[in-house]
Amino acid sequence: MTIEREGQPMPKLEDVNLNLELADENKQRKGGTEITSVTFNNVTLNLEITYSSHITPNDNTAGKVLIRASKIDGGAIPAGSLKIELLIQPGEDGRRICFVTSDVANYDRSLPKLGRALWDLIPKLTQKIADDNKIATIHLVKKSPSGTLKPEKWDEIFEQFLADRLYLPTDKQSHFKKNGYGWVKKYTPQK
Repeated sequence: MTIEREGQPMPKLEDVNLNLELADENKQRKGGTEITSVTFNNVTLNLEITYSSHITPNDNTAGKVLIRASKIDGGAIPAGSLKIELLIQPGEDGRRICFVTSDVANYDRSLPKLGRALWDLIPKLTQKIADDNKIATIHLVKKSPSGTLKPEKWDEIFEQFLADRLYLPTDKQSHFKKNGYGWVKKYTPQK
């Protein structure tokens, strides 16, 4: 079933195009909100995409993207969410590098795999950040079980999921591991 909007098919969740503008020396703060509709497993979802970024006092760039998905017939009750936070700062070699962390939640158990579908937007957005800003970008993943997702189930779902997307376990001695990050992937600009 294809859902039409103004004569055009409604995009699927995995095809959503995210526009993210980061603050720079010309504009110290940037942000905005987009609302769009997508389909996921033949269910129409509203996506509210909010982003913001600013230059910090020590000239780093900090930003956040929040995507809230809700069913059209569910009102404002979120079905799931995706939060991405980023920090651009000088790396050890003096070149700027971007660090990205993320958090995904599926609140609506009638939409199985929504959390994984939202999670699959992260590599796409992380690569876009790397490309648009011509900067190496490192995505750090914390193991984040919740009240309904026990640690064993998290491992069952995400260890293979991350390995399939070429994420690597962090070295036991690394500062990433010491800060709770279990998986890492570096994205380099492709454009």
